[in-house]
Amino acid sequence: MWELSQHPEALTTLRTELKEHGVWTSNDFSSSNAPSYDQLQKCVFLEGVVKEALRLYPPASGLSRKCEDDYESHNGMRIGGAILIVSVYVMHRHPDLWKYPDEFLPQRFIDGSEGDITPKYLPFSKGKRDCIGKYFALLEAKLAISALVMRYDLECDDPTDYMEQVLTNLPRRGAKVRFRPRGVSDA
Repeated sequence: MWELSQHPEALTTLRTELKEHGVWTSNDFSSSNAPSYDQLQKCVFLEGVVKEALRLYPPASGLSRKCEDDYESHNGMRIGGAILIVSVYVMHRHPDLWKYPDEFLPQRFIDGSEGDITPKYLPFSKGKRDCIGKYFALLEAKLAISALVMRYDLECDDPTDYMEQVLTNLPRRGAKVRFRPRGVSDA
């Protein structure tokens, strides 16, 4: 929400897409009027927004794995038995991996401009220890973001806020956004 509050063109594109697919268009935000799974899956820009937010602000700042093969090596160095640590936050913002890495660009997940993102996009980890709830989390994010952007106008309170890396990433000053109810004609 914090990034959308600072990128009105992305917010407009998102609202247009949600209207096109009938997501939260009646100003009735009760659970009986919630969008269907199929409606949300058709919203490709919404998916791009969620994925881009997770790229810029991964829930966990890093992951670790133990190299089980005692004889494994990399670039001539023996790494067998070592614990390998990957900083997901740094990887998701590395200029050798991403074009304009510090910019909020949801379309990078839609237009193919980044090539194959599979090896460089790790918000839920990878492999046999990836997040068991990742699909639920993505669906929940789509549902929450779609409801909030259709119901409220957004205003960023502090565009200078930044992430603080601890066990999980947290905005230093809260990434505050003001929500103002939208008029009936806005939906």
